[in-house]
Amino acid sequence: MPATSALSALFFLSAVSLAVAGQTPLNQRAQLAHERLAQQYLREQRPDLAIPELKKIVALDPNSVEACANLGVLLFFRGEYADAVPQLQTAIKIQANLWKVRSLLGLAEEHTAGLADASKDLEASFPMIEERSSGLKWDWI
Repeated sequence: MPATSALSALFFLSAVSLAVAGQTPLNQRAQLAHERLAQQYLREQRPDLAIPELKKIVALDPNSVEACANLGVLLFFRGEYADAVPQLQTAIKIQANLWKVRSLLGLAEEHTAGLADASKDLEASFPMIEERSSGLKWDWI
């Protein structure tokens, strides 16, 4: 899949995400600023600029499913499988029903010699993707 078509089809950062409880207002503002920049770079199909912004969001909020999943997806499509795996795993831990993210996790694990985990994740995700895919636009959540 060409990178540009993958980029245009897969991102799901919300326009405004809820700040994590316990964050200071300064951290909340910083997170929102990074989210806006990441969204802008994703719209412009600039993963090279979006990745650092997503890393900053994850540093501020390690439980941001959107940031972890998007970062993992971008890293996967750049061929940085070892870096993608922990981000995709975190997204799945937070929200287990992200079947397309889980399928990418399985493919990334396969590239990093995690064959047992790859098999488990691919076997779990593929039937769910087939069930939900009829007539739906390809999105990651």
